[in-house]
Amino acid sequence: MKLFFPLILSLLIGFSSALSAQSNASYSSKSITIERSAIQNMSNIQNGYDLDIKYLEAPAPDGDSYWDALRVQKSKSASLYPRSEEKGGASNRGFVDMPQLFNNFVGNNTNNGAPCDNHLSISNDGQLVSVVNRHFAVKSTSGFWLSAATLENFADPLNISASKYDPKTLYDPINDRFIVAMLAGFSSGSTSIIITATETNDATENWFMYTLPGNPLGINTWSDYPMITITDESLYLTINLIYDDEPWETGFRETLIWRIDLEDLYSGASLDAELISDIKYNGSPIRNVCPVQYATEERNSTAYFLSNRNFDLENDTIFYVQLIDSPDSSGLTAEISPLLSDVPYGVPPNVDQQVGYLSTNDARILDAVLIGDEIQFVGNTIDFETGTSAVYHGVIADKDNPTVEANYLTTTDSRELGYPSIAFTGADMATDRDVIILAAHASEDDPAGYSACYVDNNGDYSEWLLVKAGENYIDMLNVADGFERWGDYSATQRVYNDPGKVWVSSTFGENDRDADTWLSCLGKPGYINSTSELGTEIKSVDVFPNPSRDRFSVLTEIPQDCKVLDVRLFDSAGRLVKLLYTDKPKRTGEAEFSFDISALSAGVYTLSLASDGTVFANSKLVIE
Repeated sequence: MKLFFPLILSLLIGFSSALSAQSNASYSSKSITIERSAIQNMSNIQNGYDLDIKYLEAPAPDGDSYWDALRVQKSKSASLYPRSEEKGGASNRGFVDMPQLFNNFVGNNTNNGAPCDNHLSISNDGQLVSVVNRHFAVKSTSGFWLSAATLENFADPLNISASKYDPKTLYDPINDRFIVAMLAGFSSGSTSIIITATETNDATENWFMYTLPGNPLGINTWSDYPMITITDESLYLTINLIYDDEPWETGFRETLIWRIDLEDLYSGASLDAELISDIKYNGSPIRNVCPVQYATEERNSTAYFLSNRNFDLENDTIFYVQLIDSPDSSGLTAEISPLLSDVPYGVPPNVDQQVGYLSTNDARILDAVLIGDEIQFVGNTIDFETGTSAVYHGVIADKDNPTVEANYLTTTDSRELGYPSIAFTGADMATDRDVIILAAHASEDDPAGYSACYVDNNGDYSEWLLVKAGENYIDMLNVADGFERWGDYSATQRVYNDPGKVWVSSTFGENDRDADTWLSCLGKPGYINSTSELGTEIKSVDVFPNPSRDRFSVLTEIPQDCKVLDVRLFDSAGRLVKLLYTDKPKRTGEAEFSFDISALSAGVYTLSLASDGTVFANSKLVIE
């Protein structure tokens, strides 16, 4: 099977470059009724046994595996496009101001997942739902924990013993609801898709829970890598079907698209779901189909998707998919068009860090947004001029007469980029096309963190704003050659009732060499912040001794305008353990205080300090 990979890849490369003039799309669909499985109330979640399997080794990048196929491709790419000290990227970079940074604080208090798989959503009322592998949190925009649970405990009413992973979330500004999707199981016998939605606009209360079959075709396949979007009336979810006991490329069967009625989902009724399968172009399945998000509340019934030849060394084909929900009740109509970009994409190289390297996976499209008639999208790529990992930013100027223009986005220093996401920052889609693009960054000199750039209406780019600096290189998987997971995705979401502002989530390297999640609020240049969010980064508290068995001391600086100081202690699941202090501080500025922890169980805790409701400092505490 080792020898089969290069042959398959060569065939895919040759096939994808020969798509230009033909139009031969095919698909199948069927209806499946899904009954509501359970209701989960976030405020009533009890700790379960919550078996935690933290895999200390990554899938080996050799042998009969997806990683072997990637290793072969990346090795070929490195020989064809060696790294260069010359910096390329968009020629119109630095023409506009960078985004503004507002609130900035730690996300989910867990480091058990590799990769983190960061995703978030933000409501008009300022609730943040932040999900990662292993953990689910609801926070305020000031960083306070409102509710939290592991994915296992959240999904406990479903009685699914298989591991939960790959969470995705979005907020529906029209219906004022949150949606979370995740997967369970890694085989045809255990696979399922979990779809949940809030009963109201409060993510700390009831969630309606549904279980979709992960093996809906009844063959030896399982569901992987979900992506979601919504139209005016429907939720669409895309997944990849993978054969049991097969590596990724030979094991890929097809991408499926699920359609679910939003009214049924939000009411907790049974779902008349529609499954679209056998999505092919010229007889071959398109894969890793990325849903396009509507930029604002103005949505219609058509769902848009993008795909590419993500495993190729170099390609310029973008597949443009439209699912049109016919008003005459004749069902969905699918249209698939191959578009040729003016700039090619290709498998990105892995990114070096101080020790080892970070995996960039392939060149799939990771995020896309529909702004009026224009679609902007981002994904991983190699910059062919420099041989470095970069962001591929594509623009389809007219969705009805589509053509693709693109740029590579790089930094002006040694940092390389991966796992981008994108959100609209304009106020009026009739005149505005500006966006903020988020990307994870890393290099041998700069530990894994993330940055953001602004793209204005003319398509001019700002320099990259450093949003979250890494504290140390990532070393979670204990692999001899330093192979570490990095992505597999980040998140950027518009604040719908506050145009010009977005919330973002991505990965950074912690001091202890774990990968963790950081949440940030950004604004377009010139945006005037209308809320109480501070424009200062949350700092780490100086805590000593750490670890400790009986007592901690804390050295911090209380903000000068602080009226009420709150000091709170949270457990590793984000639950409030103790409100240690809440009062007007005797004085502001530097302060040291200590507290007894002898009554607490051994474990990892988080100390959080807030001034007038806004978190300004926090730190991990380890109790032995």
